[in-house]
Amino acid sequence: MIPRLELSAAVLAMRLDRMVMKEIGIPVDQSIFWTDSTCVLGYIANEDKQFHTFVANRVAAIHEVTSPPQWKHIGTKQNPADDALRGLTSEALLKNKRWIQGPDFLWKSEGAWPSQQCVVSMVAENDPEIKRESQVLSTKAEAGSTLGQLFGHFSQWHRLKKFMAWILCY
Repeated sequence: MIPRLELSAAVLAMRLDRMVMKEIGIPVDQSIFWTDSTCVLGYIANEDKQFHTFVANRVAAIHEVTSPPQWKHIGTKQNPADDALRGLTSEALLKNKRWIQGPDFLWKSEGAWPSQQCVVSMVAENDPEIKRESQVLSTKAEAGSTLGQLFGHFSQWHRLKKFMAWILCY
């Protein structure tokens, strides 16, 4: 559930960026997006896995407007958005310049930004958002068999499984 919320926040950031760029009317070369979610970075950088509808739609929306190199990782300790979650009082939050100005490294050249090489942006094989595919292959020798005929009768794997479940019940 949390990766879905983080991904929705990434979509919100992208849409907010697009709206601000439209309203200010000043040409900007490139926007950089920061997230502390390596899971979201993995979804955005993914090129070979297919996701379930919720994640797939949000990743597609992000890809329409941005490219994976525009997305960077920021550690939780450097993330000003997490200051509100750390139990700071409202006074401490208002006195904290990082809350208003962002992390100090953003005021420096891009070379002083946190290194992105250690961030693994790959989607884990056991991620629940990955679509699983099943394939059944049959050779010509098996095509005449009862099993081959059964596979040929059903065009969808789900229907074949349902049929087999009914057979096993009896």
